Amino acid sequence: MVAYGPLLLTSYVYIPFGPALVPWLLSILPPSVHAHTLRARSAFAVNGEKLHHQVVAFTLTGQITGALVEVGVPFLLERGKGEVAKVLEKRNGGPKERDEEDEHHFLERIRHEASLPEYTVFAE
Repeated sequence: MVAYGPLLLTSYVYIPFGPALVPWLLSILPPSVHAHTLRARSAFAVNGEKLHHQVVAFTLTGQITGALVEVGVPFLLERGKGEVAKVLEKRNGGPKERDEEDEHHFLERIRHEASLPEYTVFAE
């Protein structure tokens, strides 16, 4: 409601009722609040482009934020997890036990797959 409040206000209150509502609101306010707008009260007109600009701004912001959340955050988490594992391995003096030469590549693949997040069909 906080993000889309201005859109709702512009599209459902300001554009349809603005020419009647805004001059009435200005007339009930104390003159000290709107002294400079009294002269412009008769020239009030609704700006329909404001809604267009707000829709474009919210749409672009939503798309950019969604792309960063879906692509950027998992990439940074995966990169950070690998770096943390390297630092911990170096701090602990390397791996505790050595794999057999013929099983090393297989075990590395299995360890990598085990470190991946759980796959769910609903995530797609």
